[in-house]
Amino acid sequence: MIIKNKRGLSDVIATVLIILLAIAAIVIVWGFVSNYLGKAGEGIESQSACISVNAKPLNCVIDTSDNNATVNIQLVSGTIVNVIAIAEKDDGSKKASALKPITASDTIGSSVEATIESIGTGVKSVKASAVVTDSNGKQVTCPESVESVPCTIVA
Repeated sequence: MIIKNKRGLSDVIATVLIILLAIAAIVIVWGFVSNYLGKAGEGIESQSACISVNAKPLNCVIDTSDNNATVNIQLVSGTIVNVIAIAEKDDGSKKASALKPITASDTIGSSVEATIESIGTGVKSVKASAVVTDSNGKQVTCPESVESVPCTIVA
């Protein structure tokens, strides 16, 4: 038995279906890719706020009576809203101070004092880190300073 009246999809309908499948695939892939691109852009923007700022430690004194380290940090450049002192111990561990707010009287070139509480012993050196506000109003902690200073111990 031979069927003479076969009907299939026309070439136009088949082409339209292929185009719709291709568009759907593009939309799905774009959904994943745009999410990652947006996150990468935010990270770059927030870290670019750190390019023009610099804070460096000037000195560090550990008081054995209260076990606190007092660190003087110089504001070298940029618009800094907070600074953090970071102590690196002999075993490689780190301990940071609380955020030290920068006031209007703290100008570029001046120094501020940050305290690292209950520092303990075995402090190798201290670095500083600036905190800035990016263009979205979000506070960003910049990488640690390259400069480091050793701590002196007083009783």
